[in-house]
Amino acid sequence: MRMNVFEMEGFLRGKCVPRDLKVNETDAEYLVRKFDALEAKCAALENKVIPVSTELPPANESVLLFDANGEGWLIGWRSLWYTWGQKETGDWQWTFQVGDLENVNIRHSAANSRI
Repeated sequence: MRMNVFEMEGFLRGKCVPRDLKVNETDAEYLVRKFDALEAKCAALENKVIPVSTELPPANESVLLFDANGEGWLIGWRSLWYTWGQKETGDWQWTFQVGDLENVNIRHSAANSRI
């Protein structure tokens, strides 16, 4: 259910129809079906939230990271440090899609297939 503002206004005013609307389905039934699907998707994502104190996400793989200092959920990954010979040093750091973040306190990670 990807709609922009104009499509949503048209749908709510009865001027356009979403392409995944079923035959003889009312607008209310359509919205209930879509919100049920979104709730199921959110519940599945909540089951994938893992505290970083118990398990770190894989290196160099984009995940959702929760910053307890107020930024909320961020897209980031664990960047590994390498020697001149391209051997892993065992050290790493958090890298974020949004730059200029300081003083982050990452508490949880969540895998997200849409990143």
